Amino acid sequence: MTTVEVPVPVGEDMNPLSGDLPECPALSCDFSLPTDPVSVPASRAIAGQTLDAWGFARDDSVRETALLVLSELVTNSVRHAARLSPQVDVGLSLTDTELTVAVHDRHPHRPSPLTRPRLDGEGGWGLRLVMELAAESGGGMAVRADLEGPGKTVAAYLPLGA
Repeated sequence: MTTVEVPVPVGEDMNPLSGDLPECPALSCDFSLPTDPVSVPASRAIAGQTLDAWGFARDDSVRETALLVLSELVTNSVRHAARLSPQVDVGLSLTDTELTVAVHDRHPHRPSPLTRPRLDGEGGWGLRLVMELAAESGGGMAVRADLEGPGKTVAAYLPLGA
């Protein structure tokens, strides 16, 4: 588990200021795997064990959506980024209101969902599926370029209790 430091605004008396405070992850799990096809089921197994430990029931819809999203995102990294990215980094974070699934690789291309699958039958639905699953749950998806160097993170935000 990683620790996240979030600055909290304080007044002259060093007490926290009232108002909206930043949301801090209550729990997080980060791991890296090689950009290899065996990493798809491995990432799903690690995430499943993590979600079990965090109290998600096996039939919880958020849990199942998160695992499907993770499978799609890791598959995309394995299929499209392996040449430039020897590993894929996975991050799960849980707050009181949201589960975030993030996958990072070092390939510079920032993908966007396709409107239809590829004509050669070699996929093309993964990112659209992730976007639609996140939206269906009341959440969203983002693709962010690395601030330093090549690479990007694709993240899906899944609200709890929707």
